Amino acid sequence: MPSFRFSPRPNKASQIQWREWDSRAFLDAKLSDKPVLLSIAAVWCQWCHMMDETTYSDGEIIQHINSNYIPIRVDSNQRPDINQRYTMGGLPTTVFLTPDGDLISGTTYIDPNGMKSFLSDVGAYYASNKFEIQLLAAQTRARQKEWSERPIGGHELPKIAFDEVLHLMATKFDYVYGGFGMEYKSLPWDLLDLFIHGYQLTGNIRYLLIVSKTLDQLRSHPIFDPIDGGFFRHSMTKDWNAPHFGKTLDVNAAGFRTYSKMFQTTDEQSYREAAQSIAMFMNDVLWDETNGVFFASRDADPEYYSLDKEGRESAPKPLVDRTVYTNWNALAASAYLEASVALRQAQFKNKALRVLEFLWNHCWDENLGMCHYWADEGHRGYGLLTDQIYMAKALLDAYQISGQYFYFERAVVLADLIIRDYSAPGGGFYDTYSDPPEAVRTIRQSTDALGNLKFGERLIGQNSVAAEVLHRLYLYTLDDTYKDAAISALGIFADSYRFEPETAGPYALAVYKCTEEPLHIVIVGGPDSADCKALLASSLDLQHPNKLIQVLDPASEADVIEDLGYALHPAPAAYVCYNMTCSIPITAPEIIDSIVKSMTTRNVFI
Repeated sequence: MPSFRFSPRPNKASQIQWREWDSRAFLDAKLSDKPVLLSIAAVWCQWCHMMDETTYSDGEIIQHINSNYIPIRVDSNQRPDINQRYTMGGLPTTVFLTPDGDLISGTTYIDPNGMKSFLSDVGAYYASNKFEIQLLAAQTRARQKEWSERPIGGHELPKIAFDEVLHLMATKFDYVYGGFGMEYKSLPWDLLDLFIHGYQLTGNIRYLLIVSKTLDQLRSHPIFDPIDGGFFRHSMTKDWNAPHFGKTLDVNAAGFRTYSKMFQTTDEQSYREAAQSIAMFMNDVLWDETNGVFFASRDADPEYYSLDKEGRESAPKPLVDRTVYTNWNALAASAYLEASVALRQAQFKNKALRVLEFLWNHCWDENLGMCHYWADEGHRGYGLLTDQIYMAKALLDAYQISGQYFYFERAVVLADLIIRDYSAPGGGFYDTYSDPPEAVRTIRQSTDALGNLKFGERLIGQNSVAAEVLHRLYLYTLDDTYKDAAISALGIFADSYRFEPETAGPYALAVYKCTEEPLHIVIVGGPDSADCKALLASSLDLQHPNKLIQVLDPASEADVIEDLGYALHPAPAAYVCYNMTCSIPITAPEIIDSIVKSMTTRNVFI
């Protein structure tokens, strides 16, 4: 029997005869000629709970839905692909579909009176306008297919993207409250990271002020929880004073990364303190010490979060969703790895490596890749690009910071699977399997509702992360397969990224990293030796926005070292490479910084 998740407070939403999203539910809709009511919700979502407690607990509504619709319930975190395709701009999402999965109508939250009218109107419209609905759906599918299969068209990467997105978003900056835009505000971590990079590259103090103003405002308003630590997901007002109270791993991991980067950039202690407060929430509330991994979220509970510190200590704690999501845990692992360097705290690195080991041991399948989530001692939901790219990125981050080669080897395996299973015609990557294996077609909706193969979607954010991962592998291996795949993943958005600059932060940064010369430091030596660790630590401390560090062990990677043109002796020794020039072997960690500065400012041969 399917297990659906509803509000933890009293409600009757379970009396609706909810179905899982699968081919059988849509077949039953077709056989009974009933429209589908799709409810997309999340366990941390305040208004989702409200809808369960009111609209979906109304006896008249329950009876009407059960009699006249095929109701399907989807968890937005468990099925981000469905959420991507049908979202109405937020949660909860309520949409009405044909038995073929085509959209009839939809909205977000609906109160009981509104739902009664909606149910009646949609039912009448569906009964009397089937031909019109089918015609419109066919036209929509044709446009989607054309967009999905659009070719690159020979586009060169727009090097201007980095500066252009910075400029466009600077014009949208809220100089009073920070952030971007004037109303509903999400936490803009990716854009803030872009502005940090922009400051590091140009020295433009305006970029730094945009970041500092936003981070300071976020910390001082109710969007931040000063008692338990951590951030809520978003605010309904521009002043950050009306948060939705759910806390999720992905939002807080990204915030932890940004505050850590800002501390590393400015040495301002308030950013260290904010980063530590976010980590406190993640470690105290979401960390599973038994398995060495993070849980997904903490429930939205307005009553709890209205209490002061003394009142919270005795109050029942909000529900924690103990699901382990691969993409969110990989994102957290990357953030903890970066913070271990920025904050100089080794425990963050140790925790991140535990996370990656758990994911590889429990969520990896050599044929299907990373599963999407793990719960109740089982893994579920293969076939999402997001899990593959964030895991590959975290593995490369672990390789760079630990020097352990097996992380690199795992990243290569995962990258090859991404190219094999997610490549789209004409370039880039689909967000789901491009050709799902038969074993998962009925549970992964890379197929349509009736089990037929359905094209995926090429999303700018996911393709940007994929491109960054693949280009890093190219720089490590000089294998043009990775470079070509990275360029194609970015090229398809060369003409469109500027139309939604709010989401183009990762794209602009990926274009920069794929078109500009990196600072590449190769360390030849055993990664466990004290001298090698000292060279690695000095290299990691370097302030450079496009840094690539590689440790190669002569005992096990002699062939790789020689193929790349480095010497096996002396060892350990570091080679600083920039602008097609490499230094002589460096054995003293304390001089790496001065050599880097001389090479990157004057491009001289050492």
